[in-house]
Amino acid sequence: MKIAIIVLILAALTIVFAFVWRLTRRPPLDVVFKVRDDDPEMVAAIKQAQDTLADFIAAMQTPSKGQRYCLVKARIVEGTVSEHMWIADVIVEGDSFRGVLASQPESIRNLRFRQPVTVTRSQVSDWMIVQDGKAKGCFTMRVLDKRANADQRKARKQRFPFTFE
Repeated sequence: MKIAIIVLILAALTIVFAFVWRLTRRPPLDVVFKVRDDDPEMVAAIKQAQDTLADFIAAMQTPSKGQRYCLVKARIVEGTVSEHMWIADVIVEGDSFRGVLASQPESIRNLRFRQPVTVTRSQVSDWMIVQDGKAKGCFTMRVLDKRANADQRKARKQRFPFTFE
């Protein structure tokens, strides 16, 4: 009887460990698109994200039922290279956003997936809140989705199972 209980406890602990490991080791959002800095649609999308950043902050401070993921995308610069990367587990601290990289940098060499980062409000190029399967924000992602072919859109929908609000 004691052995059966010990086996059940070990099995339960193994399941819990596997679940926690999976949550903390999610694959990075590492789909990278090359876009020129002066791309008019992307410049407009970034401006829209900046103009509505207060909506994101308000939603973070008073989460609604069904609200899930809250991320910001920020332009990170290293020397002459820049890359826009999603940041998860976001905490707002005054004019800054603290979180962890949700994507594996392609060009920025001194950062890695899940590394803690802090960015300023001026670095934010997009934001996303997923609530009840619908994404709010995602202004740059909408531009890229519009430009994608059918296979790329299908892959995005499989990887990110939400629709745009």
